[in-house]
Amino acid sequence: TYMLKFKRETWLTIYVTFIISIGILFLIFHFPSKNFLIDFLFYLILSSFAEALTVDLPWTKAGISIGFAINLASILSLGISGGAWVSALSPVIMNFRRLKPEIPIYKSLFNASQFGISAGISGIIYSLSGGKFGNSNFLGNLIPIILAVLSYFFTNITLLSIVISIDSKQKVKNTWNYLLKEFFINYVSLGSLGILISLIQLQLGWIPVILFLIPLLLARYSFKLYAKLKTIYRSTIQSLAEAVDAKDPYTKGHSERVLNYAQEIGKKLNFSPEKMDELIFSAILHDIGKIGVPDKILNKKGKLTKEEYEIIKKHPEEGEKILKKIKFFTKIAENIRHHHERIDGTGYPDNLTDKQIPFFSKIIAIVDSYDAMTTNRPYRKALTKKEAILELKKYSGKQFDEKIVKIFLKILEKEDG
Repeated sequence: TYMLKFKRETWLTIYVTFIISIGILFLIFHFPSKNFLIDFLFYLILSSFAEALTVDLPWTKAGISIGFAINLASILSLGISGGAWVSALSPVIMNFRRLKPEIPIYKSLFNASQFGISAGISGIIYSLSGGKFGNSNFLGNLIPIILAVLSYFFTNITLLSIVISIDSKQKVKNTWNYLLKEFFINYVSLGSLGILISLIQLQLGWIPVILFLIPLLLARYSFKLYAKLKTIYRSTIQSLAEAVDAKDPYTKGHSERVLNYAQEIGKKLNFSPEKMDELIFSAILHDIGKIGVPDKILNKKGKLTKEEYEIIKKHPEEGEKILKKIKFFTKIAENIRHHHERIDGTGYPDNLTDKQIPFFSKIIAIVDSYDAMTTNRPYRKALTKKEAILELKKYSGKQFDEKIVKIFLKILEKEDG
């Protein structure tokens, strides 16, 4: 375990050091001219202000910034060197402005370098495609401008994808696709504002540009609402899971443990962030249907009667009914309905067989059963870890998916290591 962790941290250090080195060398080579010092300072102040208003996204290791609009405008107006230095210096200034001494210096340098590289490549692509810096002819520069926006965006998310993937042990492709879907529209909309800022600054000067802080602040406000809604969304899910656990003192913390085990399996299978989200929500809400089970049955000391057991068996269907009414929970509802199905078709509620069972349901079935076996219940004492592992092996290929069992057993073995 130590060696794997050490190896991951080593690759992260190598990559971060490499990007910082490339960024510094690029900025030294493209030192800004004194001819546009005043315009450079104006753009730097605006970009720093924009970066200080970055909206952190708690479910990723990234954030949404309105700074791209200013950075793009600085590239179009000042050229490669001016745009690169504005883009690189603003996040460093932002860290001091936000008074966050806990942010390590290497992180500030990495952000500065990757922004500087992104802006520099954007400026180079703009120039090579025929774009003229400091030119207010929008229509004549339309194609170069589009290429500049796209090159900045794709360079930025590529550099970020690699560092996030190394740090979180995810495939770069999965992280890259996730960032593409999450941020592309934001970049396009901010790019449009950046183009207008550049045109107005070149034609009318700086005073009218100040007015564009209003739409930028509105864009930032919309990003903040988006982040807040997602946070509330996740908090609500957590609260629902805790409400289920609270009904049954014998399974307190069960949903959280199932979630943790399911996440580990998802990491081993290199799930994309979207798939990981689906797995996380399915795992933590898998017993949501127990809200409708009477407490006298759920907390009964001793074995259940046949009738009582039939009521308990309804909880996957009840969980589906609760969640399928919510648009975002359609897939999750299906996963929850089938998390008690068995490979051999003897499960419930639909007696599905191997290929008919949703893959996430198979994962939850295994980790749910393991946690149930290793915790005390009213009708029996907990099995030891060794005994529970023997049960998983015994029913692998019959009750449980054989491939997932093998992955889960490796995870359990690693716990002991």
